[in-house]
Amino acid sequence: MENTTNFKNVNGRDIFYVDFGRGTPVVLLHSTGGSGRDFIFQTSALVNAGFRVIIPDIAGHGATKLTSDEITLKDLVKDVWGLLDALEISDANFVGLSMGGMITLKAAVNRTQRVKKAVLINSSWNTDTEAFKKFLPAWKEKLTSGPGTTKWFNEGWKMLVNDAFSSSALGVQTFQIFLGNAAMSDGRSVATVLDSVSGVDLTGDLSEIRSPILMISGGDDPASEAMKALEHQLPRAKHFVIPGGRHMVNVDSAEKVNERLIHFLQH
Repeated sequence: MENTTNFKNVNGRDIFYVDFGRGTPVVLLHSTGGSGRDFIFQTSALVNAGFRVIIPDIAGHGATKLTSDEITLKDLVKDVWGLLDALEISDANFVGLSMGGMITLKAAVNRTQRVKKAVLINSSWNTDTEAFKKFLPAWKEKLTSGPGTTKWFNEGWKMLVNDAFSSSALGVQTFQIFLGNAAMSDGRSVATVLDSVSGVDLTGDLSEIRSPILMISGGDDPASEAMKALEHQLPRAKHFVIPGGRHMVNVDSAEKVNERLIHFLQH
């Protein structure tokens, strides 16, 4: 598999990314507290299907350091466009998991002509809700209680993937990889980015999106209900629920997600 691993200086940040394969570009945007490794089960499947796969670590995550004490959703979107400009890519397909889905939606509003197709996985368009505000302080406390974001990750793993996957050999290996990433993460940076996507409501902007959209949710993840509500607000959206999948349905139900994902991007 041909690949490029590099940093690009974008908006004063050295953004870490991996770039695999050739063909129509697909940008994969990970979740809060995660990294580009969230998509370890999608990369080769997309490359083998003929796509060029670009996976950045979002600011404050993975190998991309946060360079200020404040950042906004708009800044996160600008980083994506800056990376694509640096790679001389005019348009691409976008796949966003959780927070990455919100960035994807904002990107499709911001420059809808550059977003060929969009895939949202267990995401939302509105965090300006009482439920989100209620849990935000506890999430931030776990992120910043160290070392790294291990407390956040350990307590959340059972909600991220289903029991069948977590107890499998592959699940144990994946846990080890993700836990290592959490141990090396800067919890305060992640909490800062979490603030950037809190209190955001894109409802008034959704009508501007012209890109075809696929929504995938895990049947056992609370985001599934939000995705059902979002489907009615996006005129070109299709929604599929993977029974038994949890928040990282792309991990615990990777084959089913990849099948839907690749079919949507190819047709």
